[in-house]
Amino acid sequence: MRFLIHQFIINPAFWFVLAALFAFWGSSYLKYSQLRLVVRLILILMIIFSFKPIPLFLAYHLESDSEPFNPDLYEKFHSFSELHIMILGAGHDQFNDFPATQQLGESSLARLVEAVRIHQLLPQAVIIGSGYQPNGGVPESDIQAQAAYSLGLPKNRFYPLPAASITLEEAANYHAQFSESDVPLLIVSSAIHRKRAVTTFALYDRQVEFIGTSFHLKNKSELWHLWYIPSIGALKTTKKVAHEYLGLLYLTLFSQRLA
Repeated sequence: MRFLIHQFIINPAFWFVLAALFAFWGSSYLKYSQLRLVVRLILILMIIFSFKPIPLFLAYHLESDSEPFNPDLYEKFHSFSELHIMILGAGHDQFNDFPATQQLGESSLARLVEAVRIHQLLPQAVIIGSGYQPNGGVPESDIQAQAAYSLGLPKNRFYPLPAASITLEEAANYHAQFSESDVPLLIVSSAIHRKRAVTTFALYDRQVEFIGTSFHLKNKSELWHLWYIPSIGALKTTKKVAHEYLGLLYLTLFSQRLA
């Protein structure tokens, strides 16, 4: 079901292709006014979300409370003798002859680099990697470890959680391993993911400090910059926004059953 939602239902390219197929090869069916209306609606929505303002506004709403690790957070955490920095997984490609940093996806690499940067400021911390491999290969958490070591992280400062494929499983796995621990937890993920990630970990009564990466909109004044130019990037942002809002809806509806 997750694959179906992610690859089709919230994928703008799928709806564009579907509408195009109906428009070019489904003319015999388009005599029905209801079907013509559906095709036109899909195309109108595709056009609207091909321009940056609406996708960026929705992303900004999700990201507005996120921030990178900054001096204020350093002052908050530097006096702790133990810390956990957890990298939420975001996908990788397994190319065994490539450096580990080039096997991580764009979002995964941004999260890893930020976690290593934080560790350089807070060397007492342990980085916890998360992520699995759906086809039985090397889990993402292992690739994260290799990449972190190549960036100078000591090998005793990384702990892998290789079995999680979604945020809910990451929170559950962390809870299973560290439920008795009161060590402060910083989670590093894409800024757009903040609301869902914090809500998910709260299901296990775990308060976290969220560290954002991969911001879509750093300044609200950028919202209307080149707004009149359609962009593939805007459609990609639309997909990410839809993914987060569907995830939040799922948590709202089923939170009583999840933890």
